[in-house]
Amino acid sequence: LSTWPPLFDACLAYFRAKQLPWVPALGLSDWFTNLLRRNKFELHQHIVSLERETADPLPPVEPNPQVFVRMMQPDDLERVAEIDRLAFEPIWQNSLKQVRQSYDLAVYATVADIDDQVVGFQISTSNVFAYHLARLAVLPELQHQRIGMTLLVDLIQRARQDHIWQITINTQDDNRSSLALYQKAGFILSGERFPVFLYTI
Repeated sequence: LSTWPPLFDACLAYFRAKQLPWVPALGLSDWFTNLLRRNKFELHQHIVSLERETADPLPPVEPNPQVFVRMMQPDDLERVAEIDRLAFEPIWQNSLKQVRQSYDLAVYATVADIDDQVVGFQISTSNVFAYHLARLAVLPELQHQRIGMTLLVDLIQRARQDHIWQITINTQDDNRSSLALYQKAGFILSGERFPVFLYTI
């Protein structure tokens, strides 16, 4: 692993130039996880995967009647990026550029409107058999008002219309509200679990 020091030095220089306080890394294999630990990366959390068969019954909840779910438009992306920034901790926040890229790759992207104001969104990608919910967020002050569930139910219904048999999601194992929402919507943990490490600069 003689290539690690110069690669990591270049990585540190980049993050310092961006004035970021840490370097995140995802441990996708044992050898890389061990390498991170040896180089003073600290375990931060785990990414877990959930899945749901679209044919399974919809959850016994009522969507929020104040929410109007519509297709995301290019004019929405600045607001979507703002909600993303407010809803996620810094290492998971997406820039406006990243939001645009996600939107361009999406098979189904929607926003939740209340009184003509965007208060939440979801962005999903797809393969032949499954949708992957890449992002779902609601304004923090409006969480726990069934807005996220309304977006999820709409996504499940769309997947059924498109004859997609499964929806998958990734989230953090310490994000209790996110896990509770997905499990209430009928998603179950798949057993996949990947550690997230941080190196403090």
